[in-house]
Amino acid sequence: MGIPDPDIERSKLARAGREWFAQLMLASLLIGDRPARMNTPYAICPQGRVLLDLLDPNHRAGGSQPTVYWEFKLDALRPGQQNRWPDLALRWPDRVLLVELKTETGSVRERQVDEYLQLGLHHYPDAFVDLLYITRDRVPSSPSGLPERAQYATTTWAQVADAIRSSWIDADADGRLHASRFATWLKADLLAGKPWRTETPVVTSMPVTATGQVDEMAQAMDLATQVQTDQRQRAVPGVFATKNEADDFRDVLQKELVRRAASGDVRVDHVRAWVWTRSSLGTALTDGGKASGVEVRLSYYRSPHA
Repeated sequence: MGIPDPDIERSKLARAGREWFAQLMLASLLIGDRPARMNTPYAICPQGRVLLDLLDPNHRAGGSQPTVYWEFKLDALRPGQQNRWPDLALRWPDRVLLVELKTETGSVRERQVDEYLQLGLHHYPDAFVDLLYITRDRVPSSPSGLPERAQYATTTWAQVADAIRSSWIDADADGRLHASRFATWLKADLLAGKPWRTETPVVTSMPVTATGQVDEMAQAMDLATQVQTDQRQRAVPGVFATKNEADDFRDVLQKELVRRAASGDVRVDHVRAWVWTRSSLGTALTDGGKASGVEVRLSYYRSPHA
């Protein structure tokens, strides 16, 4: 399939948002294809390895090849606490590199770096755990007192754009073109402060499949704006085979809703995601829910996200 055309992806993901688009494109450039599922290991492609070497702050894993994860799950330490989902991760036998992306002013969450490193060190006790923060403007400072197994670094989207051009310059024509278009968008649109268009183009379809998490997110954010407007509960289309699968998607969707509310998006700041099962009150709202007994739903809450 290859690197997706960023112009098409921008239209498909209009409702999902700028940060989700940037995250998907960077993941695609690392694996050489459009990822289909969250928290799934993918082999890194040759151009992606060059890109990683240009961005990797520590190079602690030598020449071994990492696996790439898009939306990487870090389980909570105790029941009742929220899982955390770094945007990207790369895993070697003895190292984990967590990558968090920020495209919006004001979306940097307090203590996010500390939480990610704490969870990474806990779940991978025999590995180095590093974190790379990619931001547009403000660069968060490094947490104090990092343990020996953890390091922290930051970079900017301008540096990422230059690294993309350098790493994909010798790729096939489509890969080189799509990488170049994304790098151009980073500098000409994101860094220039151009607004993100959120209207849904009539020429773009967004099919929802069991593995199409990107499309489910795009439709979920579209539904969230409708829930905010009329305060009516809605279910995300698609099939979630198990409650765990629905919980994972709910977590990532809720993370995106909170991030957008924190950055000042008043179109979804009262909307929250939750999981419905057959043991809950009421009946399924979608065909997928009727088949599996599980749905991810969106509801309006009077209190906005903190």
